[in-house]
Amino acid sequence: YGGTNANLTASNGGIHYSTATATAILSGTATASLPMLSGATAAPTWATITYPSSATSGGIPYFSSTTAMASSGLMTANALILGGGAGSAPTSLSCSTTTTVLHGGTPPTCSQIVAGDITTATITNANLATAADSTIKSNISGGVASPSDNTITAVLDKQFGTTQGTIIYRGASSWNALAVGSTGQFLTTQGAAANPTWSSGGAGTGTVTSVTPGSGIVSSITASCSQSAITASGTIYAAKCVNAQTGTSYAIVDGDRAKLVTAFNAAAQAYSIAQAGNSSAFQAGWFTNIHNISTNPAGIVTITPATSTINGAATLVLAPGASVTIVSDGTNYQTTNNTSNQSLTSATLQGYPSNPSATTSTTGVMMGMGTTCKITPVYSTRVQLQFLGQIYSSVALGYAGVGAFYGTGTAPANGAATTGTGIGAVPAITSATASQTLQFSTGGIITGLTPGTAYWFDIRLASSSGASTATIAGVGCTLMEF
Repeated sequence: YGGTNANLTASNGGIHYSTATATAILSGTATASLPMLSGATAAPTWATITYPSSATSGGIPYFSSTTAMASSGLMTANALILGGGAGSAPTSLSCSTTTTVLHGGTPPTCSQIVAGDITTATITNANLATAADSTIKSNISGGVASPSDNTITAVLDKQFGTTQGTIIYRGASSWNALAVGSTGQFLTTQGAAANPTWSSGGAGTGTVTSVTPGSGIVSSITASCSQSAITASGTIYAAKCVNAQTGTSYAIVDGDRAKLVTAFNAAAQAYSIAQAGNSSAFQAGWFTNIHNISTNPAGIVTITPATSTINGAATLVLAPGASVTIVSDGTNYQTTNNTSNQSLTSATLQGYPSNPSATTSTTGVMMGMGTTCKITPVYSTRVQLQFLGQIYSSVALGYAGVGAFYGTGTAPANGAATTGTGIGAVPAITSATASQTLQFSTGGIITGLTPGTAYWFDIRLASSSGASTATIAGVGCTLMEF
C-alpha cells in the first residue's frame, strides 16, 4: 500500500516518489535516456531531452538537436574551440606559434603575423589616440609599459642624460652623447667615419702652407711691392704701392685699394670709378689715394663715379699738385686728406685793352675787350673780375649802361650782339652835361668755372637813346683766380 487512501500501481521503468500524504509511482517512459526533472513540491516529470548513453574522454557535451545531447570528439589540449553549427559537434583548432592570429573562414585558419599584415590602410592616424603638441609617443618609464606623449626634451633626457653642455652626435651605428668638455676646449671634427672630440687650445696643430699679402701689405722690403705668397716663413709689412698713370683717362679698379695712384699728364685727365659696393667690389671701407702730379696748369684730373656720388657731388676735380683719399661707404664715396698745391701760381691778369668804338644802341653791344681780358683758371673754380674806366654820353642828361659779361670760346668783337653770361647788375651812369667824363667800375666774383678752361671777359655798353652816343675809354681789367 502506498499510505492513507492510496494504492500503488506498478509501472515498468517507473519511479517511486512521495507526495505530501502518500507515496506514488512516476510511470515509466518509452524513451530511453531521459533525465527526471524535480517538480519541487510537486510530482517529478521526465525531461524531453535525451542524454547520451556514453561520452568521449576529453570531449565536451553539446546539443545535437532540440531534444538530444551528445558528446563531441576529443578536444586538443590548449586549443581553441570552434562551434560546429546546428546539429554538428564542436571541434578544436591549434596554432603552431604564439605570433599568430585566427582568420575567419570556412573552415577558419590560423596564420602567423608578418610585415604588411597591419598597414596604414588598416590603422590610420585618425584611429590613434590624440597627442599633445610637440610630443612623440614613447616609453621613457625605464621598463615595459604602454607608450605615452612625451616632449622631445624628455625623450632626449632619457636617452642622453640631463647634463648641460652635452653634445649629441651620430656615431657609426647610433646617436651618442659627447660628455661636456673642459673650459677653453673647442669641438674638433675628425672627418668622415670618425666621432668629434674636445680639443684643448694652446699652440694648436697643423701647418699654414701659404700666406698671400693683400692690399696695403707686402711680403718683401727688398723687392718692389712684392706680394708673392709666403710658403715657409717670412714677414709681412705695411706698404703703399704706387700705380703710376700717365694717360688722359683711367678707370680706377678695385685692386687700387690702399695704393697711391699718381696722375701725370699735361692735358686734362678723366678718371672714372665704378659704383660703390657694386658687384662685390669697392665695398664699404675700400679706399685709395689719388695724387695729381701734373706740372701743367691744364693737367686737371676729374674723377667721376658711376651712379654713386663723391662728397655728395657728381664729380671731384683735382688741380695739379692736389691729392685726396677716396673712401667707399658701400653706397657712395667720401674723401679725406684733401690737399692742394699751395705753391701753385694762381692765374692773374692786369690788362688794358684798346679804346673801343662808341655806340648808339639802346639794347647794348659788346666792346670787344675779351681778346685782352682773358684767363685760364689753374686749380680753382672762382675768379674775381673788375673793370675800371671812363664813360660819358654825348648829350646832357644822357646815360650809358655798362655791364660785365664772360664766356668761353672765341671772344666777341667790338659792336657784336650781346653774348655770354652777365655778372651782377648793369649800372646806368648819367652825364649832367654833354660829354661829361665820369668814372665807372663793374665786375664781381664769378664761380662755377672749370680749371684748365680759357674764359674771356667783356663789357656790354648801351646808350639811353638813339640820339645819344655812349663811349668808354681808358679801361683796365683785373682778373685773379682764388
